[in-house]
Amino acid sequence: VYHATGSLIVPLGQTLTVQSGAIVKLQTLTFTVNGTLLCQGTAGSPCVITSIHDDTAGGDTNGNGNATSGGINQWYGIHFSAGSGGSALTHTQIRCMGWGNWSVAVAGANPSFTDCRISDGGYGGLALSAGAMPTVTRCDFQRLNSVPAVLGATIDAAAGFIDTTASNC
Repeated sequence: VYHATGSLIVPLGQTLTVQSGAIVKLQTLTFTVNGTLLCQGTAGSPCVITSIHDDTAGGDTNGNGNATSGGINQWYGIHFSAGSGGSALTHTQIRCMGWGNWSVAVAGANPSFTDCRISDGGYGGLALSAGAMPTVTRCDFQRLNSVPAVLGATIDAAAGFIDTTASNC
């Protein structure tokens, strides 16, 4: 379990690799990908990116017992910038985010999301802008408030969404 105490930034030209089973917990912070993010989860051992308050992933890492639990709006979300097109998330759960921001925002990049779940977000799921055309395969969007599960997808980007579902969005 990794606890981020400050905003996370993957610089342009750099790669951050998250191994299967790794849990990254954030506390009301941003996660900006200017370079490459590789989350290499498996069906039996997914990568989890969530809130420090989410005790269902990795236990009570903030040491407050049952005083808090995971929920919407507990950290800002992930932003993929134009230089992050080589990013690939496989069997990755992104949850408890969306505090005043999109849960996952992609601007001018084409990352891939395969067998991922984006859930429990306070402000939608996946926002596409600046010609973003990600590949989204067998992904699931769940319990996302306020706005659609996916926003800003052009007709050209729609072909990149394969066997993807949304519920309670």
